[in-house]
Formats: sequence, structure tokens, C-alpha cells
Amino acid sequence: MHRTVISDGVLTGEIDGEIVWGQNKADLVEKFAITKDIDLENSFGYSNGGADRSMLELLGHPVAVNPDRDLAAASADNGWARLRFERRGGNLYHLARTLLGLLAVIGASGAAMLCSMGRDRRTLRNRVLRWVPTTALRCVGLRIRVSGPETARTVRPAIFVFNHQSKSDALIIPISWVTPPPPWSPGKR
Repeated sequence: MHRTVISDGVLTGEIDGEIVWGQNKADLVEKFAITKDIDLENSFGYSNGGADRSMLELLGHPVAVNPDRDLAAASADNGWARLRFERRGGNLYHLARTLLGLLAVIGASGAAMLCSMGRDRRTLRNRVLRWVPTTALRCVGLRIRVSGPETARTVRPAIFVFNHQSKSDALIIPISWVTPPPPWSPGKR
């Protein structure tokens, strides 16, 4: 399994070990199953990509979830279960909720700017990153509970790693940073 290299308490950006991908993932799953006495024939697993075909072939109950072209073909060839989730179409409720969220972003941004006049940029940034997500998410009915917020507040500088999953993440992620939020976050290619 790959892990990030830490030297003297600092992440170096290097990877220690083999990348868990494709056949390596299948080999590690098989090795783990042997060491933990897991019966893979009675095990379930899912993936969305053809790179995981060899891992799914080990399992008695593989499932292709929103599969890419390669995995869709493999699931058809092998008779594997396939789940496909389509995006729901918009309706007036969702449109109104989105507009309310956008208005909340604009209003909270304006309030943060007005309340930060004459102060340094950090104060403005901290208020925007705290007020905007909180206000917008509350307006659209989303409640967020952060587990272990003290971890996000401790040793700085810090790197926050997150797996972007939806458009709401731009509002959700800053809430976990609490005080003070970092000045930037890396984007996804």
C-alpha cells in the first residue's frame, strides 16, 4: 500500500511503496484477504473504472457502479451486477433552492466585506470563508457537523486534502477549517 513520506514530521510529497492501482490493487486485496482469512468468493466489491477489473474478478459479488466504457464491457462479459445512477432533472424547488444559496453567498460576502473595512486582508478572508459557507448552507437546508475540529485548528501551516465530489464542496470544505482558514487550497485537474 502506498503512503506519503513523512520526514521529521513534514510531508515530503513523495510516495512510499507501490501505487494501489490496477493489478497492484487486486494483489493487495488478495493478500489482505489471505492475512485476515476473508473468503473472497463470498465478498462484495464495487468500482466505476476498468482499472479495477482484476480486483473485481477476485470477488464473488462484483458490482460495476456508473462504470466507464471498459468496466461496462467487462461487467457485460462476466454477468456482473451493474448500477447506474443518473442525475435527477431540475425542478422549480431545486432552482429556487439554488437561487437562494447564490443570494446567500452574495449577501454574506457583502456583509463580510462591510464588517472588515479598515482591517487587514486576513480578517476579510477569514470572515468570508466562515460566513459565506455557513450562511449559504443554512439557507438551503444543509447542516454540517465536523468531527474533530480541533485537528483542523492546530499546527499551521497545514495541507488540507479533500476529494472533491460535488459543487457543494466549495461551501462545505471551509467549514472544517474553522479558525483560521488556510489562504488557499489546491485545485483538481
